Amino acid sequence: MNITDPGGIRLRLPIFCLIIILSVCVFAPRVSADDLSTPDEVADFSSKSYDAVQSMRVLCTATAYHAAGTMNLTEHATAHIQFKRPDAIRVEGLQEYADFFTTRTNYSFVARSGDSALLIQGKWHKVRSAEVSIASVTGTALGAATTVPALLLHTKLGYPFIPGHYEKDMDTEVINDHKAYRIAIDLSKYSNTVFWIDQQTGFVLKEETRQAVKGRIIGQIVREYTYESIDGAVDDSVFAMPRLPAVRRSDPAPTAPPHQGS
Repeated sequence: MNITDPGGIRLRLPIFCLIIILSVCVFAPRVSADDLSTPDEVADFSSKSYDAVQSMRVLCTATAYHAAGTMNLTEHATAHIQFKRPDAIRVEGLQEYADFFTTRTNYSFVARSGDSALLIQGKWHKVRSAEVSIASVTGTALGAATTVPALLLHTKLGYPFIPGHYEKDMDTEVINDHKAYRIAIDLSKYSNTVFWIDQQTGFVLKEETRQAVKGRIIGQIVREYTYESIDGAVDDSVFAMPRLPAVRRSDPAPTAPPHQGS
């Protein structure tokens, strides 16, 4: 191949040079999960992994342990999450609490295209957004319906990764036969959350929140995630809005009569 420079000298560029240049452009190494070395990089990798998902079905199971005086109480909750881009989500779950009696509470919410409804005490109610629904069920669901929906929808409430609060040290462990990054976030001197993030997929496999006072653990919640389907077919009917009760508008409040001077 001949090339003429501005001075008129003809140059010959060997064809193998072009091959090398193209190879560098096309096959240049990309950042992979194996290259991550800080908690911020791991969190960013996980966030982008959820952003790339077109649809998802995931089950979260949560178990909470509470120390109440001399008693140790246990709660259980589940959340079955179904999601489809751009913003359709449905969550259904059950919370179970046992002390002297066992109490079970069903909860659910659905959101799509700006509409959102929340199941409260067996009745559906319209709410402002999916973010409000996520916040509303966080306590009931022990957080089982919080982390993944917040990551998929990028809500402020419930979003798990908070820059500036990561512990410097990170580790790798095996969770249910999956190699995982282990990163921790300290929200306060009383609360700490650890995340185990799949090295291959970037999805959260497990998280554990602990609350402690003077070194004594008074509360602990463990959440584990099972990803049933990624980018599989999800019927739109799953995200149909439920029939909502009619809103009763009350009469306007009476106003005081204009002041009459004497």
